Amino acid sequence: MAAIVYQTDKRLGITYAYESVSYWDKEKKQFRAKRTLIGRVNIKTGEIILTDGRGRKKMI
Repeated sequence: MAAIVYQTDKRLGITYAYESVSYWDKEKKQFRAKRTLIGRVNIKTGEIILTDGRGRKKMI
């Protein structure tokens, strides 16, 4: 199951959006989550600005 998770960097005040996917870890016998960076969140509009994972805007 995938969900969008928002995380704020308190030092910079920037909010990032991640795609979180849950999976079962057979070795530890518990659920884990893999997160993939989607982009930064615009504070004023709440819109997600896509990035390439290095803080740069993604070329579409």
